[in-house]
Parts: sequence; C-alpha cells; structure tokens
Amino acid sequence: MLNKEICAVCAGKPCTVACPAGLYTLKDGKISFDYAGCLECGTCRVICPQAGAINWQYPRGGFGINYRYG
Repeated sequence: MLNKEICAVCAGKPCTVACPAGLYTLKDGKISFDYAGCLECGTCRVICPQAGAINWQYPRGGFGINYRYG
C-alpha cells in the first residue's frame, strides 16, 4: 500500500527510477503505483527515504505474483 500523503513530501521520489518494473509514475506532482505488475522485489521499500510511505507485506501462500507471459 502506498501512502500518498507521505509520498507528497518526498523531494527526490527515488522509487520512480528504482522500480525494475517501472510501476511508479509521477503525474502533476502526484505519484501512483500499478499493483498488477509488481515483481515483489522490495526495491521500493529499500530505496524509499520516507518511513511509512510504502507498507508492503508478502501475500499469503499461493497469492503472490502471477507470471502472465512465458
């Protein structure tokens, strides 16, 4: 879950460039996230400078990522 209020005060928004799937987008100063393409790698949590901005937990068994191609 992405806390947009905390993300709004982040100056650099490093998640927009660090996400390997490119799921964080910045439009008109507001950040959005596409959950459907998440690789669950945790890069966004590691690089985020704002505590509590990204609240992410592993899904329960059998409900993780779903590879659609290949």
